[in-house]
Amino acid sequence: MELRVLRYFQAVASELNFSRAAEKLHVSQPTISRQLKDLEDEVGVTLIKRGGRSIELTSEGEYFSNQVNQILALTDKTLDNM
Repeated sequence: MELRVLRYFQAVASELNFSRAAEKLHVSQPTISRQLKDLEDEVGVTLIKRGGRSIELTSEGEYFSNQVNQILALTDKTLDNM
């Protein structure tokens, strides 16, 4: 699990939209979609319900999002303190 992919997940969870998250992160939408599918395969659960033009987090995705926010906050704080 890479911090970069966690940041992708955080952006998608925040925006609830792959295209807006990709734009925010300056990467392509297919890159984010593929990376998050790989992340779901890695953790063994579905984190995002994909449907038509809308997405939403599953209950596991909500939990994971909270944990990712803590991980990234601690990472950023550690880097700032160094």
